[in-house]
Amino acid sequence: MVLSVNVEERSLDDVPASALPFLDYWHEITAKGRIGPAWRDFNMLKIPTTYIPSAVVVDYNAEEHTYRYRYWGSALTGVFGGDYTGKTFEDLPGPFRYISYQTYDIILHSKCPVLIHFNINNNGIETSFQDVIRVPLSDNGDDISGVVSIIVQTYQKHEMDHLVESQMLEILSDK
Repeated sequence: MVLSVNVEERSLDDVPASALPFLDYWHEITAKGRIGPAWRDFNMLKIPTTYIPSAVVVDYNAEEHTYRYRYWGSALTGVFGGDYTGKTFEDLPGPFRYISYQTYDIILHSKCPVLIHFNINNNGIETSFQDVIRVPLSDNGDDISGVVSIIVQTYQKHEMDHLVESQMLEILSDK
């Protein structure tokens, strides 16, 4: 079985209406000419409550090109096998490490909110997996210092189980 994840950036026009208050809030607190608001100005309670359990906040260290989880939504713990608050992408299980860098680095280049769509490819059959909105944070207004993410289309557990199983088999076979 060959299972992989395909990632693509989508237009913000595709954001579901239920997530628009999140983007509106981000725009409201982002000063003109700035990449995003500072973390100290961001209020997690302004995220629509349905998205809080799958929300993630990461701090970004540009010198080391590392991301550290400041907030880890409780709904993600079962999927990833743990609470990664305070940990980095390097602490994630192997299959998720690469995808995390790949999808968070998109925002480093765009320097604006992005909608990212994930598909699982199982032997050539694509299955929609999840959509995530990522918005930048900037403590100085010019450089990204963090990212807030919400999952707006959730994964299917059996799809995730297949992905993890196939990726773990691939990792073990490389040894």
